[in-house]
This record gives sequence, C-alpha cells and structure tokens, in this order.
Amino acid sequence: MESPRVCRTRGAPTLGVADSGSVGGGRMGQRGGRGSSLRSIRSVVVSVALAVCLASGGLLVDASPASATPTWSIVSSPNPTGATSSGLSSVSCSSSTRCFAVGYYSKGLVFKTLVERWNGTRWSIVSSPNPTGATSSGLSSVSCSSSTRCFAVGSYDKGSVSKTLVERYGA
Repeated sequence: MESPRVCRTRGAPTLGVADSGSVGGGRMGQRGGRGSSLRSIRSVVVSVALAVCLASGGLLVDASPASATPTWSIVSSPNPTGATSSGLSSVSCSSSTRCFAVGYYSKGLVFKTLVERWNGTRWSIVSSPNPTGATSSGLSSVSCSSSTRCFAVGSYDKGSVSKTLVERYGA
C-alpha cells in the first residue's frame, strides 16, 4: 500500500482558508477510503512563510520564500506499521516548525487514532490514545494554541454506540 503523501509547494501563501468540500462518504469524511484518493482539500495560512493544505492521503505544505514560483512536490508522510489504510483530516500549526495532523489508520476492520507531527523538515507519528474497549476510533480535527498545547476531537464506537472523543496534547 502506498503511504499518504505530503506535497510541498513553492511560493507565497495567499490561500487564506478554502474548502473544496467533501467527495465520497464515510464517517469523519475519511473512513472507507482507499489509498491516497483525494476526497477534500482544506487550506490554512500558518504564517507569511508557511501554508498548509490538507488532502485525504496527505498534507500540502508551503514553506518556501515568497519570491519563488508556486510548484508542488511530494514529501513523504509515514504510515503506522501494518496499517491497511490511513487518512489525515485536519492540521494545526503553532509555527513553521511545529504542526500536528490528525486522522485515523486501520488494521483490517479496526480503526484507531493517528497523530503526526511536523518539525519543519519531516512528518513523524506521535503516539495517541484510543478509548478502552473501542471497536473503532478516529480524530477529525485539531487546534493548537502553542507548541505544547493542542486539542483534537473525533469519535469512537463501542458496540453499536458512537461517542465523542476529545484528546489533549501538553499540559
């Protein structure tokens, strides 16, 4: 299976906030997807020097000089070991070297939370909890007020009941 892709663009961020809408179904707009197919694109201007766009299957990152001509290139994003599918649904950055992206990954029919961290150079997987007894869980949005303070929200299933999931990073 191909890992989710992260794309880097060169050029000044001029995006503000945009959303192409969601194409395709599944809970949290991600589940039930295959590979790195594009279901939605959202963008957030992080600073004058960094813009981050989110696409199912990868993050689109702009961390280039304002004078450069915009182009896209692929930057790898890791998958959890043994994952049969994965997706990222939201990203939040407190600086150009500190971003968190959240979503889900699955091993067969079991879905679990997925958190990845950007250090200005590459993405890495960060351990995130899953509720005890949950048959399925995932994160759909994240917001960071500082490099050590983030909240992520999503949902989890326990039996036939779906419940709210809130996770906190930092103090």
